[in-house]
Amino acid sequence: MPTAVLDRPMARKTQVKTYPMWIDGKPCAAADGAYRDIINPADGVKIARVPEAQRQDVDRAVTAARRTFESGVWSAKTPAERALILWRLAERLQCGTVMVNDVLATYGMCETPWGGVKASGLGVTHSAQGLRAPCEQRHVNVERIGLRREPWWYPYSDKTTRWLSLALRAMFGKRPWS
Repeated sequence: MPTAVLDRPMARKTQVKTYPMWIDGKPCAAADGAYRDIINPADGVKIARVPEAQRQDVDRAVTAARRTFESGVWSAKTPAERALILWRLAERLQCGTVMVNDVLATYGMCETPWGGVKASGLGVTHSAQGLRAPCEQRHVNVERIGLRREPWWYPYSDKTTRWLSLALRAMFGKRPWS
């Protein structure tokens, strides 16, 4: 069985692909035409070129997102429909951990390996998977309760703060921060 030596990158030929940004459902370049090279930190090889977005690109993207949201294309969907769309998108990403509205949860979930694919799998946190560099792992986290707003999402309303305080008092006898 072949083994990989992690301290000596393997020589390989890399064809550098240039990727577009996607704004309003269409591929496009940055407004000023600038591109940024993406370098693989494991071996220093250039692996891709991507548009370097500027302020006007961000403004176009935010305007398109707001227009789409207000049209009802997204906002009229149920949480379950939106979760299914995000799940399908997450399944297509070539990365280790995908967070959907829950960026801090994996710090408390030791079963989440934070693995990666290709060179991003090196240095995996939280598990023995870090020793299994050739593996391609994936973790997709999607809210499953189906509420319009999860109780732990910030900012907390007064009602949520009271509810969380009562729950913490019930579990610990007092607020942990008191």
